[in-house]
Parts: sequence; structure tokens; C-alpha cells
Amino acid sequence: MRDTPVVAREIKLPEGVHLEWAGEYGELKEANRRLMIVVPFALVLIAGVLFAATTSLIDTFIIMAQIPVACMGGILGLYLTGTPFSV
Repeated sequence: MRDTPVVAREIKLPEGVHLEWAGEYGELKEANRRLMIVVPFALVLIAGVLFAATTSLIDTFIIMAQIPVACMGGILGLYLTGTPFSV
């Protein structure tokens, strides 16, 4: 009972209602977990569309190799405009 926050010990809540302590760190972890699924899926989907359009694995890989360069350009644009890079 020592680890229970004072608010949770002192306030009696109606049945079916609970307290949940959350913050930005928890949201960041959840966003990172989601991105670990979405980003690879999106890259595979993009590669599939590129292969369907070019019908060549070499051309698909050449185009996919430009993704890191495009990301760096996006980050540079955010830096130059003073926009924060955040999830």
C-alpha cells in the first residue's frame, strides 16, 4: 500500500472507475512501439508499388536507396524553419 499514490488511497471512486497515471514518457513509448510496426510495413508497401511500376528489382533498390536522402532533406527543412522534430 506504500507505493499507492495518496490520491488513489484517499479518494473513493464509483464502481467501474479507475485512476491511471500517465505522462509524455508513456505516450512516447507507445508511439515508438507503433512506429516499429508501421514504418517497416510502409517501406515494404512502397517497395511493392515501385516493383510493380518498374518490374525491375535493381531499379526498385536504386529508388529505395534515395529514402534516407529524402529523410535528411526533411530533417534539414525542419531545422531551417525551426520546427521541432517530435512524435
